[in-house]
Amino acid sequence: TTFRSYTTEILANDLKALGLSDVKHGGTHSVASLRSIWKSLTPNAKSAFLQLISLVLTDDASASSSGVTFWVWYRSCLDEFVVSSELALRQHLREFTDHHMVSKKTGLDGAEILTLNIDRHLLAEFFAQDDININIPGLSPQ
Repeated sequence: TTFRSYTTEILANDLKALGLSDVKHGGTHSVASLRSIWKSLTPNAKSAFLQLISLVLTDDASASSSGVTFWVWYRSCLDEFVVSSELALRQHLREFTDHHMVSKKTGLDGAEILTLNIDRHLLAEFFAQDDININIPGLSPQ
């Protein structure tokens, strides 16, 4: 025992069970944690997340991405019939931020910028292991 409160110990064990560690913005993901989260997402949430991955990784081919604005993502999701309203996409975004998959920050111009908290190689490994067919440039397993 750590002599911490019961709630603190339970939360720490939950993070370990999902393959997360409590470092840097709520944790680092593993293939197992991504698989668990992926199974809990609705089909529209999965499509929205794939759209975001595509935009972020296509926009920046390097390993560190500056992100994409919420409105660019929203327009892309509207064009692909993933969502029909801003509210629906914001609900998906809330779920992604709750699971520490995406971070939000405010740009110099006041725009809401979204960045991925998941390494591109881990994403590629996850999609390859789970036979999820994606066609995103710059996302291939190593």
